[in-house]
Amino acid sequence: GIPDVVEDKYEDVKEDVEDAIEDVKEVAKKAKAKVEHIVDEVKDLPKNLIPIQPIAVKHIETKIDILTARLPPLKNFVIPGGHVLISYAHLARCVCRRAERYVTELDKEISISSTIIAYMNRLSDYFFTLSRTFALELDVEEIKWKLNS
Repeated sequence: GIPDVVEDKYEDVKEDVEDAIEDVKEVAKKAKAKVEHIVDEVKDLPKNLIPIQPIAVKHIETKIDILTARLPPLKNFVIPGGHVLISYAHLARCVCRRAERYVTELDKEISISSTIIAYMNRLSDYFFTLSRTFALELDVEEIKWKLNS
């Protein structure tokens, strides 16, 4: 027959494979539950939603250009603050940037519309420009970042 050492190794490997199969089944079960949850959430979305169109990116770029034309040139990094509206605009920008990073990472796994990614990028730029516009209109000096020497 088969030597005991080989039989023992076979049993060890067999147990490892069976454990791995159970782990894969558990992961697949959890993934299925997540997908079902997402499907449940998506089915409740309004049916009249349409994907973001390239014209929306152009529109927001135009808004940025209009606001930027009124602003002094930016020569330093700007630290959020000086007024609550400025801070809120910076917070909105940070949320947009974070969402953009998540979507960009997701794009590595599933194809995401480049228009969505571009829109999110421009939206965060809009909020930055808006924060600078608030500073100008409220006559609040922008807080410039300075490297500690």
